[in-house]
Amino acid sequence: MDGVLVDFPQNTATNTNRPTQLLDDDARAAKRKMWRDIESNTHFWHDLPAIPHIHAMLYCAMDIGEIFVLSKTPNAKNFIAGQDYVDFVAKEKRTWILKKLPIFFDDNHIIICDTPKGELIKPTQNHILIIEDRKSVV
Repeated sequence: MDGVLVDFPQNTATNTNRPTQLLDDDARAAKRKMWRDIESNTHFWHDLPAIPHIHAMLYCAMDIGEIFVLSKTPNAKNFIAGQDYVDFVAKEKRTWILKKLPIFFDDNHIIICDTPKGELIKPTQNHILIIEDRKSVV
């Protein structure tokens, strides 16, 4: 979802898609603080805006074939509430998709996982995987 469907706020220092072990101590602390700030904002996931022109992109994708959302939850170790908060995030992501994009997705077309997405899908000539493209993503 992040950067593909949702305009998830990020910057180079706190990029959630960068492995923590690749960050210096300051960036690691900033990333930890970012997750704690997110956890303390009960409406964070609900209030995320869709990226501009997402409907046009999804209509194009629908012309090609069936579409699914594959989204990963953050690691439980990032949060004070641990796995309980991760479960909350999964529910919030699913709710966001169903509320903001009901024309394109139903519950059967949403996959929320807590494992690396690459373990679940291997794009082939018949599948397209759309990922976020930011210079700071490794």
